[in-house]
Amino acid sequence: MAFYFVSTFAIAQTPTKQPALRLSRTKNLHFAKAPFPGFSAIALGADPRGEEKARKAILTYGEFFNEHYLPYVKPRKRSWNKDEEMFRLRLNTVFGRQRLNQITRHKIQSFHTSLKEQGLSASTCNHYVKLLKHSLNLAIDWDMLDINPAVRVPLFHEDNKMENYLSEAELEQLMDVLQTDDNRAVCRIIMYLLSTGARLNKALSARWD
Repeated sequence: MAFYFVSTFAIAQTPTKQPALRLSRTKNLHFAKAPFPGFSAIALGADPRGEEKARKAILTYGEFFNEHYLPYVKPRKRSWNKDEEMFRLRLNTVFGRQRLNQITRHKIQSFHTSLKEQGLSASTCNHYVKLLKHSLNLAIDWDMLDINPAVRVPLFHEDNKMENYLSEAELEQLMDVLQTDDNRAVCRIIMYLLSTGARLNKALSARWD
């Protein structure tokens, strides 16, 4: 390739198969197009191979859970086997292959919603998010993650009220106990509650006029 300099302009005679050169007001010649992908980044001092190596060094959630989280919680948490079961049943499928820094709040919220759509209770759905939050907090403590995406993910309202009605046979058995048990004071209070439907504090504060 031959170059001819005229004043401060550079004119290039370029073979057809070589990258085209453009005029420059300096004596430096510049390629109009980068000769290969990543050329500009390399020219600025970047290290694409190093960046790729660093990206691969970030653990997937599955690797983190099995290699770091479980060994940590087994001697410290009685219900660690429940955590392992939750990971195996659902968390591994959704997040197992994602790297820690690829898990986002939106992904967790979508996962949380999908659990409810599958018919799981609000409490169970919330436990999955709590497990994610706790495990990712440990990843932050161990310098494997900068931000916990599970923080501020809204949980479902848990209604734990249960209603249970006695059958006729159970009611008869209860009345037999209340009429024969030696603790007469308690038995009378319970019979009063059953007869009137009053609240316990009202029954205890009742006075004869």
